[in-house]
Amino acid sequence: MSPITVSKETPIISPSDVPEIVFFLVSIFESLGVTAYLVGGTIRDIIARKKISDIDIIVSESAQEVACDISSKLNGKMVILNKDKDIARVIINRKGLETNLDISSCKGSIHSDLGERDFTIDAMCIPLLPSLSSIDSITVIDPSTGVHDLNRRIIRQVSNKSFVKDPARLMRAPRLASQLGFDIDRETASTIQRESHMIHLVPAERVRDELLKIVERPKITNSIRNLDNLDLLTKIIPEFENTKGITQPSEHHYWDVFNHSLETAGNIERVVVKSQSRPDFVSDAIAKLPSVDKHFSEIVCDGHTRLTMLKIAGLLHDIAKPETKRSDSNGKVRFIGHDIHGAEKTSNILERLRLGNRGIQMASRIVRHHLRPTQMSSGTELPSPRAVYRYYRDLKDVSLDTLFLNMADYLAAKGPNVTLNGWNDHFKIINHILQDDPVSPKQPKQILPLLDGHTIMDKFALEPGPKIGTLLELVRESRASGEIGTREEALEFLETTLTSGGPRA
Repeated sequence: MSPITVSKETPIISPSDVPEIVFFLVSIFESLGVTAYLVGGTIRDIIARKKISDIDIIVSESAQEVACDISSKLNGKMVILNKDKDIARVIINRKGLETNLDISSCKGSIHSDLGERDFTIDAMCIPLLPSLSSIDSITVIDPSTGVHDLNRRIIRQVSNKSFVKDPARLMRAPRLASQLGFDIDRETASTIQRESHMIHLVPAERVRDELLKIVERPKITNSIRNLDNLDLLTKIIPEFENTKGITQPSEHHYWDVFNHSLETAGNIERVVVKSQSRPDFVSDAIAKLPSVDKHFSEIVCDGHTRLTMLKIAGLLHDIAKPETKRSDSNGKVRFIGHDIHGAEKTSNILERLRLGNRGIQMASRIVRHHLRPTQMSSGTELPSPRAVYRYYRDLKDVSLDTLFLNMADYLAAKGPNVTLNGWNDHFKIINHILQDDPVSPKQPKQILPLLDGHTIMDKFALEPGPKIGTLLELVRESRASGEIGTREEALEFLETTLTSGGPRA
């Protein structure tokens, strides 16, 4: 690889800012006779003084051979990331910290390599020379003025062919903007809009990964709106196009269906993540709930958390409203069945994006039952013990998630018109259901069953079969509702049930 001329404006960094492991790598490259550069996001993170766990390196020889040597010398694990493009990863564990070394080969000059990269803030490098540990400062090779864009907090394409060379960059740009809190350069944004159709050339798995990285970040409403402004959202999820401009009854909803969906996802962050910002009556109520951090930080699908899956469900929970919108004889607008059809559409959308089965099932079940918490009682009445029991029985591991979506849905529906009294009435119902929250540390130990199947069969001369399970469930439900509390009461209850014609189907 031939060197390039460095301008006087090129920035300088201190060797003390470079990760310690890089100096070990320098000696390895020297022994192998390999020319190497630290490049890309690693340089960006060094300049921004961020914690670094991924290190990007380009080398003058075969990346796979160099990675094999590094892995052997540093007792790491090598993984081939792309055999055809000669990209390998070495996973190093030093002092309990895991570091990924991503190594790729450069066939031409370092200048041509940087010119092929996506965005200017990732088109910088430093040479890994033997003198690295003995000099006072390191000159950054920055032909595209990436440091200038880094200081301006701008995502800018290296060339006007960046997206043609790799259409996956269409999603990487808004993902980086979301991750870093940057804006996309106006010309770059125009290029993305013009070439957004090429997103269909990108494997669904890569689109999914970038989308989930956007969803997992804070300020999801702004990020998804940005994705839509770039003409990417409806290319990825065409079903969103029909939600735009679909008005909802003004007494219940501030936004149209599309904006309501985005606001719901944003309000999920509001009710799940307890903010330290200026308190209001919403955060005051949420603060009284048991901690849910452990529950929503659980990794459940494709390396992502429950919170990310819940935000996906929040985005899609009303996706079926356009086709279910009807007016009754009194002219009242209804969306009957949008929860049922929405669950099916959610499943189809996420299957298309190659989301893992557990994530698909979780999101579709949450969408299917997102109305249920407030359908368990009338008006401001509290749900009965039987209704609460059935809720947790039916929703199982997404019962808590669905309650939080329901709160976010309510806040998004009211928008800036939410009132203290209205919120308190809604929260009172949710809080009542949450008293039986199975993830709460206050949850009592499992109560032993009053009866078992053998007892029921012996007592009532019944044969084994599904009917026994149905009877056991009736006992559990009646016990949860407070109607029975002892073994004798359970037997009496079953006798009455069987005498009157048996359990209802």
